Amino acid sequence: MLLNITHHPQKKWPENQRQSANNKYGQVIDYLFPNINPLDSIAQIRNQATAIFQSILEQQALAKEEITVHLMGEMTLVYSLLRLLREEGISCVASTSERIVTDHEDGTKTVTFQFKQFRSYW
Repeated sequence: MLLNITHHPQKKWPENQRQSANNKYGQVIDYLFPNINPLDSIAQIRNQATAIFQSILEQQALAKEEITVHLMGEMTLVYSLLRLLREEGISCVASTSERIVTDHEDGTKTVTFQFKQFRSYW
């Protein structure tokens, strides 16, 4: 199972990302990444990470080895949560994409991202 902890619910993923997740992990469950106050202290971030971590452990009846967490978002919370998950032996991945930028004559840009793969954090 893939637990999707990002700002991007799976219903908004491109088809190739959904297929990749389903083929590799089976079921995908969305657990939306919280909005982070940029003025929060690192202690507040760690507390949020701990609360999310505890929630994951309480909600998931499956063995830890059967869960992979897709974790993307504000970097200090990602780092704090990633450490907790990895200490428990829970596999974590990031999604990779190709960034395609189109520069327009009026100075604006259009940026699109094309999903490529899920990559293990380590």
